Amino acid sequence: MIDRIREATGIDMPPMDQVKDRALDAWAVARERASQSGQMVRDFTQNQPARALGVAFGVGVFLGWLIKRR
Repeated sequence: MIDRIREATGIDMPPMDQVKDRALDAWAVARERASQSGQMVRDFTQNQPARALGVAFGVGVFLGWLIKRR
């Protein structure tokens, strides 16, 4: 099936093992960055709770304004 797709499109596709490895690497990087971001948010809220509350309030007002505009 893959051979027929390659012949029909004329595109030389990389082997599926390479695609799978690249996808797994990208997933690992994304998971690590998400973990770091979550830690940064926790640190920010613990160190500056008033400012974090103000940011949350501002985001809520902005989202409410966007929803109300519809």
